[in-house]
Amino acid sequence: MKRILLIILINFAIMESDLLRSRYLTDSMIDNIEELDNYKKIARKIFGKYERAKFYQVVSYTYYIKFQGLVEELNSLDRHYYSLFSRYIEDINYNSLIEKELKTPGVQSEFVPILFEEKSNINIRLFKTQAKMFRNQYHDYLNYFNNKIELCNNKLIELQQEDKYAQNIGAKNYIKTYNDYRKFLLELETIDIDKEGILTVEINSNNLISEISWKINDFEYKREYQYSNKSEDIHKTFDFKDDKIILETNYNIDWEKDIFFNFIISNQISDLSLINYGNYSVTNYNDFLKPIKTTYYSISNNILGCIIKSFEEEHLSLISEIWYIGDYNKKIREFEISFDPNTNKNKWIENRYR
Repeated sequence: MKRILLIILINFAIMESDLLRSRYLTDSMIDNIEELDNYKKIARKIFGKYERAKFYQVVSYTYYIKFQGLVEELNSLDRHYYSLFSRYIEDINYNSLIEKELKTPGVQSEFVPILFEEKSNINIRLFKTQAKMFRNQYHDYLNYFNNKIELCNNKLIELQQEDKYAQNIGAKNYIKTYNDYRKFLLELETIDIDKEGILTVEINSNNLISEISWKINDFEYKREYQYSNKSEDIHKTFDFKDDKIILETNYNIDWEKDIFFNFIISNQISDLSLINYGNYSVTNYNDFLKPIKTTYYSISNNILGCIIKSFEEEHLSLISEIWYIGDYNKKIREFEISFDPNTNKNKWIENRYR
């Protein structure tokens, strides 16, 4: 007990001593790690060995205090994440779940002040090495701290998604009905399901709209929704009339894969000012379920271009294809069938326009 009390008194005396104070360590350096990291520039301007040694030592101590703060904060967060993970995993081994994927920080040293006086034979290199060691210790642990938090967050999201999926396995789609589209937007359901024009909305197990259907003038209409993988973002919608597709809308156009945008970009066609987000396309189908027109729109609903296709009525084979910029403003590409007497076969002829 006497030994512990003596250590406490010694530490208290050191803390109150002049050795852990320096007029060169500013409040902004204490508060801002980026400024503290520039301590070497300040040290070079301190000419007296005693003041420079004190500065290096108080820098070491500042890094150590910040390091201790990270350790305490991470210990608290560990308990928090353990509690969250326990909701999804029984008998969880937290360390094996998280630590095995992390690079552990280096040696963690305790700060022990070096006692010296102004008249002492001061080895500046010793204090300089001490400051560098505690700086590296802090930053190593800070990287470990950030990586661990990121890993925990990602793991928690993964567990939550798995749990949501497991809950939805046994779930079933359900139906809602509305008098019209406005009532649908306002979430005002109806019970009169036999009335013409009633919107019937099918909700899937992920609580997303999978289908909307309605009936007008003895025609049955339906819109099916397709979502991007594991998200609530609509990828495509398909419109049907009496079970025949009439319209397809693509809200997730990949510039690299889409033939229209790829052609415009690769050929540096300057008539369009393109922005790589928010663009979508609408494809119209004929009575024979053939895509006859694809129109490309910008995020502001301006027409960027279109592709027009013509089909032979008898065999329904494609016979021509014309590409335009804007709303038929400029033809940039055309394909058409031409008979080749040498091969006695039809072949595609491509024409490009500038």
